[in-house]
Amino acid sequence: MHFGLRSLILIALILQLALVLSSYWDISVARQVVGFLYLTFVPGVIILKFLKLENLSLVGTVSLSVGISVAFLMFLGLLLNELLPLVGFLNPLSIEYLIIVLSMLITLLCLALYIKAETFRNTHIQLSLIDKIMLLILICLPVLSVSGTLGVNIRTENSLLLLFFLLVSIFALVISLLHQKFTLETKSTSLFIMYFSILMVTWLMTNYIFGYDSHLEFYSFKATNNASYWNPTRSHFEIDKGNAMLSITILPTIYSKVMGLDPVWVFKIVYPLLAAFVPLALYQLFLLHAKKDAAAFLGVFLFITHSLDGLGSIKEWIATIFYVLLFFIIFSEKIPQSKRKILFIIFAGGLVVSHYSKSYIFMVVLILMWMISFLMKKNLKVTLDMVLLYLSMTFAWYIFTLQGTTFEALLKTFDNVFRSLTTEFANPESRGSTVMTALGLVGPPTYLHLISRIFFYLTVLLILVGFVSAALKFWKERSEFEYFVLVCINMGILALTIILPNLAPSYNMTRFYRTALIVLAPLCFLGSEEIVANLHRLRLASLQRKISALFLTCAVLIPFFLFQTGFFYEVAKVECWSIPLSGYRMPPSEVSGPLLYGADVSGAIWLSRYTDKASAIYADIVAWDRALTSYGLIDYGRFRALGNTTRTLETGSLIYLRRLNIVHGIMVGGYLPQWNTTDMQPLLNKLNQVYSNGECNIYKNP
Repeated sequence: MHFGLRSLILIALILQLALVLSSYWDISVARQVVGFLYLTFVPGVIILKFLKLENLSLVGTVSLSVGISVAFLMFLGLLLNELLPLVGFLNPLSIEYLIIVLSMLITLLCLALYIKAETFRNTHIQLSLIDKIMLLILICLPVLSVSGTLGVNIRTENSLLLLFFLLVSIFALVISLLHQKFTLETKSTSLFIMYFSILMVTWLMTNYIFGYDSHLEFYSFKATNNASYWNPTRSHFEIDKGNAMLSITILPTIYSKVMGLDPVWVFKIVYPLLAAFVPLALYQLFLLHAKKDAAAFLGVFLFITHSLDGLGSIKEWIATIFYVLLFFIIFSEKIPQSKRKILFIIFAGGLVVSHYSKSYIFMVVLILMWMISFLMKKNLKVTLDMVLLYLSMTFAWYIFTLQGTTFEALLKTFDNVFRSLTTEFANPESRGSTVMTALGLVGPPTYLHLISRIFFYLTVLLILVGFVSAALKFWKERSEFEYFVLVCINMGILALTIILPNLAPSYNMTRFYRTALIVLAPLCFLGSEEIVANLHRLRLASLQRKISALFLTCAVLIPFFLFQTGFFYEVAKVECWSIPLSGYRMPPSEVSGPLLYGADVSGAIWLSRYTDKASAIYADIVAWDRALTSYGLIDYGRFRALGNTTRTLETGSLIYLRRLNIVHGIMVGGYLPQWNTTDMQPLLNKLNQVYSNGECNIYKNP
């Protein structure tokens, strides 16, 4: 297939017309599909064509286009939000203004491109028969993931989900072993399909918001969406962090308004689709330095294995897109320096307004890369003006939106770490439970968990061997200096999370490790190559060594993936943390943490609508950050802790008891991690029950 510039312009304008018509008549499905394609690709493709980056692969073009489009939507929304109220339009993010402004801008950009059409070359897509067959077969993955998840929800039948995870591992194995048979586009598309399908397993487990931080983020999103206006007002610090991020306020509001999609499904469908583009960008990044398809593909697969439930918080999903693309444009030789700076401004700005912790990590890495390169007097891909520009954007944004509270939190974290050096350095518990488990200081509950831990150690071993191999190669050849520096920085960050007390828990060790894998994952295959190359007794030919390294890496990563998904645990019916596979046999308190029930949501909505907005609300501490926040949109200042020692309540206050409290009789929080609901029966007997749906009760203190 051939796509010239005029064809792309025509497609963009057709999509725009289809969006306008489907929005006007509110045509279901068509509006959602066309809206997503238009918002996610059209602005980025057009802007990228203006930059005339003709040497990029199709996958690289798609990855950059998605990043540019997402940044474009956030900053356009911010501009409308600040300017339109000045001329009397008080709902600047309403559908009418968004459609009109987007249509005008895209039409003008298309017109400008059409005038310059003769200077651009066509895009070619060529797929062989085996590529087409593989892509057709891969379509079964999202079908299986959705149908399997629905089967679990309706009948508690997880056979299809077990088959789904098994097929993902088989497809990954086949594509890895036959990687030379498939085109770059096919391998990238397979990663996209696999990761999106995996995310659907988690996010379709319920009709409501899933997870922990996502409820606070949904609060910020709905507040912006309901008002059609972004207002980063100060309330509670955890809420403020979400309100200050355009990735969960303005961006989802634009998708929701333009696509005519319920806010819940923006988080459950649109954001997983956007997150699924991260493996595409990662694949391109890994190819820059690993220069081997197998290393890049398996590196991305390892990253996916550590990101089965997502990429952290919802805002971190969007931030990761920019984080990966920033490293891609910094190291890509196909992007001229002048255009690299333009893309750097776009993606750096996108990262800053998406997730403050991720932006701080990038800031540290960027500064260290520049300092080391400068001191070693090497050619700089990371220049001083890039560092200063990023610092300026970061400080300006967080001071403007949060009055510097995130910097205060960062300084408190550092202060806590340094103070702990003298008091808790020898205490392994100060590194957090994840680090203790990884170091073997917490025993595995079963032999299967021990085997899983061994496979994790093997992935770490391969990465370490790959790191040593890369260090020796750099020492001999003195090539790719800045990339080697980047690898060393990420290895150093991981080392510090183990050495320094209280550093790993500050950001969550899982997030630290996942962020480091964005750079370190390809070393896994390189480590396998080094091990095979040093087995002198085998005397293998070059081709045999490559095949042996491929088999060794797959022999580690494929079983590790099945352990991480919970596949082996569910088959053996041992302790498992996968709610989709084993939620039916997990303790109710563990399942009710990330999973919401309809009764909880109904009670929270009733409480929000029909009670005094100033009255205090008593609930167990988990309930605060779940339905009461995400669906009740109740201000954090109204919450009071309900513990097993609570005996008196504020006048006119209310008690909210959710499904876990009523059906299972379990309360969370207070002086005990868990306690029985019956312990507070004497208190409840003094109150008036004002609401009940059978699984959620609300009481009022006269």
